[in-house]
Amino acid sequence: MENSGCDAYEEQAAGGRRRRPGRPRVSRVLLVLGGAGAALALAAATTTASGAGKTAQHTRHGARGAYESAADPVLGSWYAQVHFPGAPFPGRTEATMMTFVPGGGLVEANPINESPAANSGYWKRNPDGTYHLRLLNFTWNPATSGIKQVLDVDITFALQGHDRFQSSAASALVYFYDSQTGQRLADPTAVPNVTVTTAQRLDQWTVPASFPAEP
Repeated sequence: MENSGCDAYEEQAAGGRRRRPGRPRVSRVLLVLGGAGAALALAAATTTASGAGKTAQHTRHGARGAYESAADPVLGSWYAQVHFPGAPFPGRTEATMMTFVPGGGLVEANPINESPAANSGYWKRNPDGTYHLRLLNFTWNPATSGIKQVLDVDITFALQGHDRFQSSAASALVYFYDSQTGQRLADPTAVPNVTVTTAQRLDQWTVPASFPAEP
């Protein structure tokens, strides 16, 4: 009905056909006005919905920005030193780098692994404000591409100010596999004298004149 009303209105405005007897002009005007009102209402509703969408989008962006500005202080890259007080590497200190990312991801450089790979792991914040991380170090056999060893490391650490952290507890297990069959060869072996890890935020660290001497 809207289309016929609009056609009639246009015909009248253009000086077209005369209105038929018995059909009031008022009804056609009201019909046109009703159609215009509906169009205005639709436009208003569209504008409102669009504005609401933009507001919701702004709110989401605002929330995300607030989350990023209040990001966990452990996020970012760290230069770390891993100290071995006893076997299997007595007196040795390893230099490595760790990168903590949002969502709990963790990547570490892999100085002791003969395979050309990095350690992957995860981190979480404990209720008491300390942190827990777990790193998995896979060693592959280059001849078979099979896994022959997995080092599973757990570390609890605490931030010391903004730019340093130190571990308070650590444990490590080593799993050995037949790289051909993929079968585990024995029960996991606990690493004695687990490490003490200290770290400095990478943006505060400068390349030193020397690194710790190795025994």
